[in-house]
Amino acid sequence: MSSPFDGMADIFTQHLGDDNVVYTPSGGQPRTIRAIYFETPLSVNIDDSGAPSDNQAKELHVSATDVAAPAEGDHATVRGVTYRVVPPFRADGQGMTALSLVRES
Repeated sequence: MSSPFDGMADIFTQHLGDDNVVYTPSGGQPRTIRAIYFETPLSVNIDDSGAPSDNQAKELHVSATDVAAPAEGDHATVRGVTYRVVPPFRADGQGMTALSLVRES
């Protein structure tokens, strides 16, 4: 029996996703996918000069059909910025996976 949510991941990425995401599995070939990019503010820090600086969590929500086996060390380029994929990977059980990102230096 199929779920009423079957196919929703593709609908979400099609309508809400960025179509210029380049995903490169560790040791693999880069490929362009659609994914939803999030920046979530965690806190505002004050640096030594007294200026605020953002501390944001960055996530990429991907369809499990596009990224079936995410691994630490994979890379994603979003809006011209390259990120390293790091755990945790959170599958929602409905075909989407949230990947944590760390900006490459």
